[in-house]
Amino acid sequence: MVQTAESNGVAWREQLAWIKEQGPWTLDEHDEKIIPDYYRQPFHAYEDGNLCWESAWEGEIASRAVGARNYPKYGAEGEDAFRGAFDEALASLGAKCPPGGTIVDLGCGSGISTRRLAAAHPQAARILGLDLSPHFLAVGRRLLELAPEAEGVVAPVGQPWVQPLGRDRRIELRHADAARTCLADGEADVVCLSLVIHELPPEVTRQVAAEAFRILRPGTGQLWLTEMDFATDGFTKLRANPVLFSLIRSTEPYLDVYADYQTSEQGPAHDLREVGFGAIKLAAATGRHFALLATRPDRGVDARAETIDDRRAETAKADSHLKTWEAKAEGRAERYIR
Repeated sequence: MVQTAESNGVAWREQLAWIKEQGPWTLDEHDEKIIPDYYRQPFHAYEDGNLCWESAWEGEIASRAVGARNYPKYGAEGEDAFRGAFDEALASLGAKCPPGGTIVDLGCGSGISTRRLAAAHPQAARILGLDLSPHFLAVGRRLLELAPEAEGVVAPVGQPWVQPLGRDRRIELRHADAARTCLADGEADVVCLSLVIHELPPEVTRQVAAEAFRILRPGTGQLWLTEMDFATDGFTKLRANPVLFSLIRSTEPYLDVYADYQTSEQGPAHDLREVGFGAIKLAAATGRHFALLATRPDRGVDARAETIDDRRAETAKADSHLKTWEAKAEGRAERYIR
């Protein structure tokens, strides 16, 4: 991961040194009792998973490297193209947040997706990020403190961070379980699950889906879900190679079970419909990822008989992802403009 990052212009070691210097690092107030057993597994090559400072400090840097793997011709800006592809796919499915709305970002980590949601939806009144890791939340809150006041400035304390920063007082990062948010019924206009459910056992995904349904506004509330698609050729071929796939699976304890779940007839879209969601639509976002939009119907409306509108075949994208053994693309594209 470090090799991929630095080969593509992401200064991993320099950025890591900078974020560590922004301490002192102490855990903010959090409820240790809400952290479930499945979350206490080793993730992403960290023995303590997401419950350690090392993973929290490196999380946003690693995300930049992952973006470079998905769109390698854009180098360090690959993540902008990667996340932008999800934005475009969701927009094509009818994603919208009403003026004065509340957006809830489940599994927000240190808030990359939360800050992006805030920037993309100035009409929203509140953007709430929820996560189980107090370490990631502490880093995210500190980054918001370091963010400059001036619009468009992305160089806190004279040192540019690896991700865009901007101060936004609508953002709140809170320690909470996505399956038990403690939010009120119908409180949210949008619930976002960005690259989260591949890190969950399927039974937890079903609990999170039910909770998202509960907190969304009846009639108009939308769920925006973006994820890996193991039905694509790229992931199918990767999974068929036991040696190469073991490299990926070793850092993701639930990836195998997610792959089986996501590609089955009883997968995420089916479970969302069983929970009660309607107007479920899917589209390809990248050559290996999909976007899904679902709406909570009005109270009393049973949407379980509705057909799922799966547009992935007609919206399929070329697979630009680096091969597992590659760290850098041969050529470079022009600067990504979305």
